[in-house]
Amino acid sequence: MEPPQIVNAPGFQVSFMAGGAVTHRPAGRRFHARLYLWTPLSVLRLHGCFIEDGASLPATISADFGLWVPEPSAPAGWEPPELPAESDVGLVKPSAFLPFLMAFRATVESGLPPEEQARKLNRLHLLNPAWKPFVRALRRPSDIFPEGAPELAPVWFCPHLQTQLEGLKPSLAADLFQAGFLTPAQVREAPDTTLLKVPGMNRGTLKRMRALPR
Repeated sequence: MEPPQIVNAPGFQVSFMAGGAVTHRPAGRRFHARLYLWTPLSVLRLHGCFIEDGASLPATISADFGLWVPEPSAPAGWEPPELPAESDVGLVKPSAFLPFLMAFRATVESGLPPEEQARKLNRLHLLNPAWKPFVRALRRPSDIFPEGAPELAPVWFCPHLQTQLEGLKPSLAADLFQAGFLTPAQVREAPDTTLLKVPGMNRGTLKRMRALPR
């Protein structure tokens, strides 16, 4: 008996195997969020999202926050293996760190006063005991507070600004974050008049920062 004729539509493939046909999903792109403290919650929620080639992406996202990575066609239901990803606490499994990071960002974006945010952030490990190592790592001593990071949310965020904007004092990095600057690119692109409104920023510091190579 001859096998039935199969007409492959665009983006749909059929291969014969013992027991029947196997469908394949088309090629596309999968979103990989950067698992850092400054990545917005809306971006973290897209982590792992798969979009077929030709379909519109849900949003334009800065490369500071994540990337759409090409994926070839694969059997329906196939998911890529989980690989360790970089984060503020070192290499982590996204499935383990992402829920913690989303809870973290939900607090940061809540609009609560910084002191209340800090109290909630420092109690995250009570929501899930598996998060305790993450909280402990984020409390590591800093240049601002040699005795250990205090219970203030901005201190948890400023290292990425300080390391990428050479010469920036840690305290000013914290002030910039508190003023709403989440990435070095946002600092570089902000008008002088906006940056001079940040506590701790003066014209001398601004001039030195503008002179740094990008």
